[in-house]
Amino acid sequence: LVTVVIPQVGTVATSVSLTGQISAQNDMPIGVEGDASRIAAVLVEPGDRVRRGQVLARLNPITAQSQVDSASASLDELRAASAVAQAEWARAERARDSFSVEESERRRSSAVTAQAKVKVAEAQLAEARNRWSHTTVVAPSDGIVLTRNAEVGQIAVPGASVLFRLARNGEIEMRGQVTEQDMPRLKVGQLAEVRLDGVAQAFTGKLWQIGAIIDPVTRQGTVRIALPAA
Repeated sequence: LVTVVIPQVGTVATSVSLTGQISAQNDMPIGVEGDASRIAAVLVEPGDRVRRGQVLARLNPITAQSQVDSASASLDELRAASAVAQAEWARAERARDSFSVEESERRRSSAVTAQAKVKVAEAQLAEARNRWSHTTVVAPSDGIVLTRNAEVGQIAVPGASVLFRLARNGEIEMRGQVTEQDMPRLKVGQLAEVRLDGVAQAFTGKLWQIGAIIDPVTRQGTVRIALPAA
């Protein structure tokens, strides 16, 4: 028997298979700023959805609050002294014939010095208020709390304590490894069918990043597939 086939141009569908892990697309570590302090309250748990600016934890505010009160009182005192110095200088300016040049200059210098002290006190109060604001740990963006390492009574140290990890905007992804011969077949924007162990439902993701290098040992490249938050 002779079979005749007419060749024609068409599209051949292929697929690329890979395995990987599900993780947050943007995993944000959150710690404390300012001075080390004891945690007074923890307000969120892993899995909670939070909004930008929402308070996650509170630190002991007593020391920071006392610094604000002290700086505020000092500023009020210096403002009052500056007002008196300014009034004395203005009086000397209005009645120049009644005051010597030296006295007028002394009053002017006192007024300028008092005003400079007020500016220094204002800066110190702003710094104290900034320290006080750091007694609350807030979410830098919308997202989902992934982990909580904060405990009431724990000493939180800036730069050393990661109290929470947040998935920014709740975005998650699959990160997988692809063999070097399959890398040229992939393009950003392609759809991917993702299946999880133990879950019958398949999820549709979108390839959003292709690694720029091939590992010289494994001969594989990294791809990242964005997934729905559910």
